[in-house]
Amino acid sequence: MSRAKRIKKSPLTLEDLPNEVLWKICDKLNTIDLIICGQISKRIRVISQDVSLRRKKISLENMKLNFKIINRVILPNSKLLTVLNLRACNELNMGSIYDIVNQCVELAEFNLESTNLCPDSLNFFATNLTPKVKKLSLRNVKNLKDKHVISLSKRCNRMISLDLSRTLITDVSLSSVILNLKSSLEEIDIEETKISVDKLLVLRSIPTLIVLNHSFEDLEGQFSGFIRKNIEIATW
Repeated sequence: MSRAKRIKKSPLTLEDLPNEVLWKICDKLNTIDLIICGQISKRIRVISQDVSLRRKKISLENMKLNFKIINRVILPNSKLLTVLNLRACNELNMGSIYDIVNQCVELAEFNLESTNLCPDSLNFFATNLTPKVKKLSLRNVKNLKDKHVISLSKRCNRMISLDLSRTLITDVSLSSVILNLKSSLEEIDIEETKISVDKLLVLRSIPTLIVLNHSFEDLEGQFSGFIRKNIEIATW
């Protein structure tokens, strides 16, 4: 065997690749993997941050958020960002909500399902969220109250998709939704809420409504014209 054949080639690493190739690799990663990739080296972190700055959609689902992640991943992208998924993100405090709501003014889809938002965070969120939001999930947000839904339905009155399931909202919330979203709402999930049968029936007056998820199985015959399915908000 010749000497050339006996030489063992060193394995190729990410650091051996040119910037253009690394950029294309990073561009294929989801946001969480992009953050992890950026921890490999300073060079790759710079490239991953550049990729992140060009994204209109960000998902940080199930992440433990901190000030550093929000300031490196979300806020620098705030003017371009249209879709944000923070489902089941821990430690979303008042400061984080304040920065995200104030700076992410182009949001069209926002998922806050199963986040532990405090009452003050929800108060600020409901009265300051960009009116451009058309799809919103507040599923399983335990501190959500009727007053928050009233503010949101008035402010974001072009919403087409709304998930309020597994919350403590009442007929008061649904009355506001019907009043303010009667010309736009296409999907709503109000399973496991405190909404009554009588108020639920009024939803039939919304001409644009297609998807309706509720907890009253015995009323299926009265809602035969509607579809029941999972509402996908800020997921892809």
